[in-house]
Amino acid sequence: MGRLGFLVANRLTEAGHKIVGIEKDERVVEEVKDAGFLVIRADATEENSLLQAGVKRASKLVALLPSEADNLFITLSARELNPNLYILSRADTALGSKRIEKAGANHVVSLHQLAGSRLVENLTRPHVTDIMSLSVSKINLDLLIEEIQLSQNSSLAGKTLLELDIRKKTNITILAIIKKDGSHIINPPPSTVITAGSTLVAIGTQRDFEAFENCFAPI
Repeated sequence: MGRLGFLVANRLTEAGHKIVGIEKDERVVEEVKDAGFLVIRADATEENSLLQAGVKRASKLVALLPSEADNLFITLSARELNPNLYILSRADTALGSKRIEKAGANHVVSLHQLAGSRLVENLTRPHVTDIMSLSVSKINLDLLIEEIQLSQNSSLAGKTLLELDIRKKTNITILAIIKKDGSHIINPPPSTVITAGSTLVAIGTQRDFEAFENCFAPI
């Protein structure tokens, strides 16, 4: 699971997700359990460990081990065990990223690339970076960017953003709309009509998203 996995698990739990961690270091297992997470002591690169953690029932899997080879093997095994699983995996090289994508990962992240991008942002847009950092610090990381999957019988379907007035009612801001055909509408105008089966990309606090669910059910 490691330090990075622990941080991700903490944020996912805060966002209301149920997680199961896999860690073979007994000391780390005890530390994670003390933090309130469900974790099993096992080797994540072994298929039986993934089965024990419930990979066949899971909706998402995150592989963030320091070894690209381990993350590649986990991705391969998990994809075979659960074809519908969303897999996010870590890679540190361009070649490793391509291999892990071919193995079945839906998304591959490179910590080196992320760090490099942040450094470039600090150099080229220092004021923007400072403001974003200050905003996150002030809200104690409460601000979330979430995907809201709309059902076929969603109460939002067939209505415009202007009619729904989501921000006034729930304090949530819709950043983008992803339609069923994969097309995107970034910063959608008020005249945009919401369609069933679309995905809303929105920003707000956990409390805001709870208000959204209560206000617009069924979603």
